[in-house]
Amino acid sequence: MPFNIQHSTFLVRPELQMSEVIIDQSDFSEERATLEKTWAPARGVIGWLTETGHKQIGMRYIVTAFCFFVLGGIEAALMRIQLAKAENNFLNPDLYNQIFTMHGSTMMFLFAVPIMLGMGVYFVPLMIGTRNVAFPKLNAYGYFIYVAGGIFLYVMFFIGAGPDAGWFSYVPLSGPTFDAGKRADTWAQMITFSFQAARAGDVAQSHPAVCVVDGCDVDHGHLRDAGGNAR
Repeated sequence: MPFNIQHSTFLVRPELQMSEVIIDQSDFSEERATLEKTWAPARGVIGWLTETGHKQIGMRYIVTAFCFFVLGGIEAALMRIQLAKAENNFLNPDLYNQIFTMHGSTMMFLFAVPIMLGMGVYFVPLMIGTRNVAFPKLNAYGYFIYVAGGIFLYVMFFIGAGPDAGWFSYVPLSGPTFDAGKRADTWAQMITFSFQAARAGDVAQSHPAVCVVDGCDVDHGHLRDAGGNAR
């Protein structure tokens, strides 16, 4: 059955029809089972703690950020109650300063930044077509550092050592002259945890994105050029 396409002649043999091509799926069953086992979600408490999938870590960022959002909303409500009328003694000046600082720090560094980070962790690998971020364990490490910073901040607040110099912690208000003690150090330590988490998440996300743009292999975090040569 010959036919012509731009000065070329092709002959289709009836005995070689595509419907007769059979692929034996069983040839790949062992490989498929190995991959499914390798990429299956972990189970149990230990499995939850050691999970490194970008979707799971991204959802943890988002859910945890919303939990801190609720705490920040409660703090905002307490400040509104104090400001509802003049000469209100609902909160004393020291506690008001602490709650004011806790509210701002929570909404900025424990909600706004982490929730955007979580969305990036969840969506960036899907958008660029990779199975996971380049450094999954670094990504998980960033999440736990973020949680540790938030827990540290609130533990210090509940034991009476919460920051009270504002979420911006500007000097001289946060200096030793006006803020003696360790309260400013509490805020600074929380910021350290938060920024370390953000850096870890950014590195884990940005590496595969840069590799896609640059044409290199993102598997296992190895930098390779378009020809497959290691850099």
